Amino acid sequence: MLFRQISKMRKDNKASFSMVKRMSPFHIAIFWGLLLPVFFYAISPLQVVPGSGNKDMEDSKLYHFRYHNLVDDYHLSGPKTWAVRFNFKDAYPLADSASFTVNSFKIYSPYPNLEMRVSLWNEQYGGNNALNYFPGTIIAGGNWQNVTFSTSPATITFPEIQNPLQIIWLVMDFTLPLADKYMSASEGSGKNSFYYNTTVQGNEFWQSLFTAGFGCELRVSAIGDFNLLHTDLELLSFSLPENILPGSTVYPSVTVYNHSPYPVNDTLEVNFSDPLQELNQTLQIPLLNINPRDSLFTISSDSISFGREPSQVKVTLAFKNHPNIILSTRYYNVFGETGSSHLVEYFRRYTFGISDIPQEASGVHHLLYFPNMADNLSNLFAVQRFNFYQFNSLPKTVVDGYKKFHLQIEANSEELVSAISVAQAKRSFISRSSCNIIMPDPETPENLMLNIKLYNDRTTLFEWTANSALNPKFFAGIFEENEFEGGAFFSLKKWLVFNESFSGTLNIRDSVEMEIILNTSDLDPVKAYRIYYWLQNPINSGGQIYYAQNVSLEQNWMVSNSDECIPHPVISVYPNPLVKGTAIKISSSVIPAVFTIYNIKGQKVFTTAKVFSEISIPADIFPASGIYFLRCETQDRGKTHKLTQKISIIK
Repeated sequence: MLFRQISKMRKDNKASFSMVKRMSPFHIAIFWGLLLPVFFYAISPLQVVPGSGNKDMEDSKLYHFRYHNLVDDYHLSGPKTWAVRFNFKDAYPLADSASFTVNSFKIYSPYPNLEMRVSLWNEQYGGNNALNYFPGTIIAGGNWQNVTFSTSPATITFPEIQNPLQIIWLVMDFTLPLADKYMSASEGSGKNSFYYNTTVQGNEFWQSLFTAGFGCELRVSAIGDFNLLHTDLELLSFSLPENILPGSTVYPSVTVYNHSPYPVNDTLEVNFSDPLQELNQTLQIPLLNINPRDSLFTISSDSISFGREPSQVKVTLAFKNHPNIILSTRYYNVFGETGSSHLVEYFRRYTFGISDIPQEASGVHHLLYFPNMADNLSNLFAVQRFNFYQFNSLPKTVVDGYKKFHLQIEANSEELVSAISVAQAKRSFISRSSCNIIMPDPETPENLMLNIKLYNDRTTLFEWTANSALNPKFFAGIFEENEFEGGAFFSLKKWLVFNESFSGTLNIRDSVEMEIILNTSDLDPVKAYRIYYWLQNPINSGGQIYYAQNVSLEQNWMVSNSDECIPHPVISVYPNPLVKGTAIKISSSVIPAVFTIYNIKGQKVFTTAKVFSEISIPADIFPASGIYFLRCETQDRGKTHKLTQKISIIK
């Protein structure tokens, strides 16, 4: 059955991969990651929910070639056929012709007694695009075999496989119509894990989790080793203790793997330096008697002592006896500033059932986001924050930007309490900040000027780049106090600044100033508001929040809307969903309006002039089936009102 599907896909190659070629860059694909779990049932078989969060323990004596991160982050279901593409050739940096000898595969599943069949395939390319590849034919020794998951992970062997291998596809075909979640996945790029998309008959194709908008990899590992003609060591980990403070003395730890067929002795040379070169010290960490195809963990017997002034520290590493092995430079923060707030962010589906969130205490602020567009407090700004974290299912909890929980977690749970404690121990390079609010023009009292200044009084930094692991962006948003079952909490109202870059490094004795226009016309004068602002690393650099503060927006700054009796627009859309061959009728129930339609990627599809009555829009303007957003914008007596509504298109 699978072979017939793949053969048909080859014949329809141009049509089959048209969807893949239209896929947007990763940051837009993440937008799918939020909305797909809510709407996917209508347009794709793939469904994703949070996993258990449990971390696996691998046998350190075995080499696991994997793309996942060992954590059960997500449970996937829907498609009947899945695959993982193992590219051994490109994964090994020192040998263009590197190959791999597979001993076994491990597949993790949350579903007990799962029945499936597996096989190994070579690769067929569909074009020059890196995403246009798919299984070709079953390789010798990789024929279908049936598997039952009596334990997880299940270990699968192909005793007659023709090793070694350079590129291989492990194809998994589920033989039972399962309704439960039966695939486990971890955070990752999603470019190596695939499902067979059969949504459109006659146009089936292999779709990676990346192009589907899910940043996760199936938890499948190939166990074996590379086939090399020379000695090689792989640095699996280099670690320093967390929360290093100025004046600390620490002992690094290191784990290396010997890919060679014979024992190896070497020395890891570790150099520490700071921007002013006041620190310049090299440690020699002996790596003795590393067995063939085995790993070694060791803690340095020598220590490194950091200066008493806060600074970034650069760490360069090299194997003394193997200088041709290039190891990446690492950066560590030895910061000393305290006094900032700590943010715990909650992403929830609905505004009810929030009794598990604690009240604020000890500088910890609990902020709420509702990315689910069906909730009354949801908005696109919450969606934007959800996408920043590259999430693709709800609920979620994030502590200080870097510690993420994929399940709803109890307020007094050991995991959350520990994460908050670690966050409170972290330090920053920002010494202080100020936030002033002024009214520039009394004629327009609803427009306020927000002046925020950040100061670095004593921390030396390297340049801010993605490689230096410190490239923070600026965020500022208005949060509104609302009553929930668990008490009063602040939920996101709108962003003032989102993910904004600075022009340079905020180095020692420097300050940066930002002026932001704040319009209060859409704020409720009887509610309380806070302006939260913070500095945060991009998610691909860990997402750490380095500094956060807030200021209350006093009620005397809020201007009562003199036009509060003006009715806000109410959109009338019919039919919804729209089916092929019909037209959608749209009108605003109040005053003339401009309508704009956006696709799920945020791209404008259609816009109208000012509409004074009902308008009919043909289905032809929609390029494909899916979810679209209709924005209605009206103006009356100098006030602008906007309303957004979701519409579904089935062509």
